[in-house]
Formats: sequence, structure tokens, C-alpha cells
Amino acid sequence: MKFVKVVNIILITLLLLLVAFDLLLVLPEYCACINATGGATVTTFWGYSLDCIGDTAEFSWIFFQLIGTIAITILVIIIIFFIITYREKSKRKFKPKFDE
Repeated sequence: MKFVKVVNIILITLLLLLVAFDLLLVLPEYCACINATGGATVTTFWGYSLDCIGDTAEFSWIFFQLIGTIAITILVIIIIFFIITYREKSKRKFKPKFDE
């Protein structure tokens, strides 16, 4: 049971890091380059300049989707582990004790 809890904490930490990376770095680049013409220099809402050379917007969008898919997969695994933990706790809590 401790193994499941440790793995669950590691997965939650990984999920939070992925979501933070995705929303704070990848998504602003995509939003900045989505309407820019090729080779234009744009400013993200964080205030840094970005060169939209080639397929920067498309690459950012695909990268955003990839990290989102990985994050959803990790979230599903976390939910499964929480269900397993809950069932194990309820089995131990309601285990009948017979007096002899």
C-alpha cells in the first residue's frame, strides 16, 4: 500500500510540472505566433520576444497537445490509484471481527 502512495505522489508531482510547463511556456508561444506572418517577431503575454520562423505555431500546438495527452494519461493513472487506495481502506475498515 505504501508503494501505491509513493507512486501516486510522484505522479502528482510530475503532473503538476507538466501542466505548469505546458500552460506557462508552450501555450503563450502558440498564442503569440498563431496570427503572425512568417519571420515576424512577436511578444508573448509574458513580455519576451519570439521569432515566429517557419512552423513555430504548429510545432507549439502539437507540443501542447502531446504534453496534454501525457498529462491526461497520468491523471487517469492517479485516479485509478486513488480508487485502489480507497477500496483497500474500506476493506480493512469494514472487515468483520468475530468473537470466539
